[in-house]
Amino acid sequence: MTPPTLFWPSATKEVPVPTDLEVKFTPKEGETIAYDERYRGWRAVAFYREGPDARIVIARGEELVREFDYPAYRIYNIAAHLPDTVAVFESRLPGGEDAPHS
Repeated sequence: MTPPTLFWPSATKEVPVPTDLEVKFTPKEGETIAYDERYRGWRAVAFYREGPDARIVIARGEELVREFDYPAYRIYNIAAHLPDTVAVFESRLPGGEDAPHS
């Protein structure tokens, strides 16, 4: 069985883990927090800003997993499906390859 796909473009590149993760969850100038969703130790925060895209930050505990731009009109899909997204991330092996599924 094929695992579900993620909600953002696969071309999004991972960013290095900062020394202070809370800085990533602080709105930058011109941004407003759209939501701060948490599920089983995971956190997804979306920020509205000028323009058609919003900034999304996803972390697990104190580790930044991904930060990316996403169409603002679709950001609530990420919050609504956070349990599914977490399941996809947790199904992956440390090497980044998909875990075997039966």
